[in-house]
Amino acid sequence: MEAHDRQGLLCDISDLFVREKVNATKANTLSRNNLAMMQFSIGIADLEQLERLLALIRQVPNVIVARRRA
Repeated sequence: MEAHDRQGLLCDISDLFVREKVNATKANTLSRNNLAMMQFSIGIADLEQLERLLALIRQVPNVIVARRRA
């Protein structure tokens, strides 16, 4: 995902994972020039759960794009 960086962004994403009962097994974050780039490896039940999670992430303030990466 990409977002305009702000304090609490990673916390908001992590809280979303907890609420949606998604296990994050790996996280990689980089912030440069007020742009945050985050990649997560997550355990999900099915594609429906993934689509729901991506839709919720897109609603987090400052998020520009959230997508699945092959």
